[in-house]
Order: sequence, then C-alpha cells, then structure tokens
Amino acid sequence: MTLNCTCGAVTLEVARKPDFIHECNCTFCTSAAARWGYYHPGEVAVGGATSGHRRTDKPSAAAEVHACRTCSTTTHFVMTEAAIAQHGNTMMGVNMWLADPADLAGVEVRYPDGLAWPGAGRADGTMCARLPPCDAPGPRGPPYSFTYSIGTNSPSEHAAPRCKVPPVVLSA
Repeated sequence: MTLNCTCGAVTLEVARKPDFIHECNCTFCTSAAARWGYYHPGEVAVGGATSGHRRTDKPSAAAEVHACRTCSTTTHFVMTEAAIAQHGNTMMGVNMWLADPADLAGVEVRYPDGLAWPGAGRADGTMCARLPPCDAPGPRGPPYSFTYSIGTNSPSEHAAPRCKVPPVVLSA
C-alpha cells in the first residue's frame, strides 16, 4: 500500500493493512490531523524529506511526529530515543488519512478518548485498553470511544458490549 502527502513529495510504503486504526481525540493527535495505523519500523519505507516535531509539554516525549517539508501534511511518527531506550524500537505510526479508503476496507477504526488518558503506561498502540469504559461521559460530552469497521455494516466485537454509541460505517 502506498500513501502520499498532499503534494506527493513524501511517500510511505507498507506491505499490509494495519491491524486497526486509532483516531484519538487528544490535543496532540487532533492538532497533527492524524489517524494512526501502527507498524514495526522495519515494515515502513519512507521516501522524501520530512521534519519532526516533539511534544514540549512533557518531560520526555515518546513520539516524534513527521510532516512533509513542502506541504506540511502529517505523514508518520517514530519513537524518540528515550522511548526506544525504555521499550525498544518496536512501533511506528502511519497517518492513515493518507491511504486510499478502498485499501482500508475491513480495518477496524477505534476512537480512544485520549483526552481522558492520564498518560501512564506503555507506548505500544494499546492505549484504548487503559481508557475509561466508553459508556462513561467523556470530556467532550457523550462517550467517544467506540469502533466500527470500514466497508461493513456491523460493529466489531469491541463495540457491542461496552459502547452505547451506535456504530458508524464508512463505505469503501
């Protein structure tokens, strides 16, 4: 699967669909305009010039978000040296908004309530397992953590027992 920034100067190549996609509502992810698919760094080839940005509001940032130097489209994130020292170089995020929706048919999209996440825990893409149940009110009103599958008419098994929000379905 090939993903490109808006101007085409940066290309990301991945051999498979992500296991799931996170569309987090935390300020970092929303300001990056990103919806993350997680991969091992060896599974992603990045071509083109990017610039990186790290959080400055945390004592030790775990991720460095990259964007195209020409059009500023967020393309991916890599783990920082501090995170690699603690967890190993085990994860990289790719902005799935750049993918062709047809390439993502059947992939589950999860909506973790990152605004409610205290920030503790592993940086391994399983954040939603540590979040409050999605039937609890979120900081932006109704529960926000639910899942759906792109290109199907049925919610995933993760959504049915916990979530009281009706599933949303995207067509490919």
